[in-house]
Amino acid sequence: MQQIDLTYSDKYCVFRSGDDRFCIPAPSIRNVGPRPVLCRLPMTDDVLAGVAHEQREFFPVYSFRVIRGVGLQSQKEQQMLVLSADSGPWGLLIDEVHGLESLELSLNSHRGQSGTWSAICVGSTAFKDQVVTAIDSQNVLEFVQERLSQSWNQARQHAVELSHTSQIESGDAVHTG
Repeated sequence: MQQIDLTYSDKYCVFRSGDDRFCIPAPSIRNVGPRPVLCRLPMTDDVLAGVAHEQREFFPVYSFRVIRGVGLQSQKEQQMLVLSADSGPWGLLIDEVHGLESLELSLNSHRGQSGTWSAICVGSTAFKDQVVTAIDSQNVLEFVQERLSQSWNQARQHAVELSHTSQIESGDAVHTG
């Protein structure tokens, strides 16, 4: 998938999450729709809201509220942006889409480290007397993938420790002397 240049996109999808406004380049969005029925995966980080099945495709859906660090996913997240990536489609739960708008962005001069919130927020602009933060969809995806990877690695490590502890308690541990 080609990287979308934020400075030359003529249209942005403006949306609300909580009390804040955000925008994402329109070419990165496949479609917008109501929150679908999601299949929640057990023992996964809250950033992964679940898996959706739409138009004969299964894809992960992430909670933008959790990504932002402003709480758990909420029933207020009633719309989903479906975005494209090399690995396939993915969804982002948001509160409300305001529409497609022509915006002039002021890009951040300093990009944050990959996998951080500051890498996701790449600029800002004004829209209807409100500040709108521009986000980069590829950086959002990298952020959630890193967070899920860390979560799964911690769970795996915990399972290994539990297994080792139960072996010791049952006397099955190999003793080296």
